[in-house]
Amino acid sequence: MVAYAFADDFSAFYIHVSKLGKHTRDMEMNPHVSLLITEADDHRPDPQTLARVSIQGNAIKIERTAPEYENIKAIYLARFPDAEKLFRFGDFKLWRISPGGGRFVAGFGQAFNLAPEILLKVSPLKS
Repeated sequence: MVAYAFADDFSAFYIHVSKLGKHTRDMEMNPHVSLLITEADDHRPDPQTLARVSIQGNAIKIERTAPEYENIKAIYLARFPDAEKLFRFGDFKLWRISPGGGRFVAGFGQAFNLAPEILLKVSPLKS
């Protein structure tokens, strides 16, 4: 489980993770990832009825020297201000997940494939 932030148009998702985590080592060996986002657990009898979306994409480490690093860091900290202290640790790195598609499950028998352009349509920036 990792905390994530996202670009306003859902064109990217950002995670800030320690190199000590197995998931980080896995991303370094294979950039193809899946980010599962679920509805908050409300303690219903069947948690599999919670809405969820699985985003498939490619993860790229954002180096501290990259031009976009400070902007991505600001996006992440706007969502998780208490994470500021983790940016001082050398083993924590920012990663960008660029979605290539996904799957939205709204409940039993309600599953939909998501193309990247669908994410844009449902983003907070849609007109």
